[in-house]
Amino acid sequence: MPVFSYKGMSTDGRNLRGMVDAESSAGARSKLRRDGVFLTELALSEGGAAETAAARASDPRFSRSVSGTDLAIATRQLATLIGAAVPLVESLGALTEQVENARLKAAIGGVRDRVNEGTSLADALAAAGPFSDLYVNLVRAGEASGALDIVLGRLADYLENQVRTRNKVLGIVLYPIIVLVVAVGVAIALVTFVLPMISSLLESLGTELPLITRVIMGASEFLTSWWWLLLMGIAAAFVSIRSHGRTERGRFALDGLLLRAPFIGRLNRTVAIARWARTL
Repeated sequence: MPVFSYKGMSTDGRNLRGMVDAESSAGARSKLRRDGVFLTELALSEGGAAETAAARASDPRFSRSVSGTDLAIATRQLATLIGAAVPLVESLGALTEQVENARLKAAIGGVRDRVNEGTSLADALAAAGPFSDLYVNLVRAGEASGALDIVLGRLADYLENQVRTRNKVLGIVLYPIIVLVVAVGVAIALVTFVLPMISSLLESLGTELPLITRVIMGASEFLTSWWWLLLMGIAAAFVSIRSHGRTERGRFALDGLLLRAPFIGRLNRTVAIARWARTL
């Protein structure tokens, strides 16, 4: 938790200075006000900031991403609280206590503090981190139209549908992927270990081997001698595609391939059109 240094006056006029720990500057002011301290100066302690940053960097909980299920549950809870006419800051405070995911809890706590300081909910969500542009802009539309609870409910529906679809797709493709991986592993083991044992026997026959046999034997020799080069090439290709995919041009290229791919392209187009229509 961040540590703040403060200067102020007590109720009997004495000058005070010291340190206080709180989640934000607003929380520190509120805490000191309850203790009867009238602030004249408040600043984040350098040591406290460094300690907080180091603690969060070393804590593996803050490196975990927010799952779609956690975000959907939190969104549904916030929609219910706002729909019950609970003030927004109180709703966010109650939500912070209920959320179990550490990164999402920290993000919602930051959103609550920014909203308490006068920031709109959409702007606070945009600065928090784990909320997508679609999420932020729909919340902004809900704030502008006065239908925030309805928009949050629809966002929760959208996130839940996304999780269900992802789980269905994963369940469908998981078994074929396992079978493919096992088959490729068996083929590599045969070509790398078994075939070299019988290649000398085949060559000793003195007859010209069929083309497919010579190709397989050549692949076996290559894998045996240059397997490390093949692994380096695969790793380099993966890193190159991933880094290129993070650029705008790369994203357009990869998305174009996905949209033109058989079956997958049609599915992606259908999902995108449905998402656009529902959002509109």
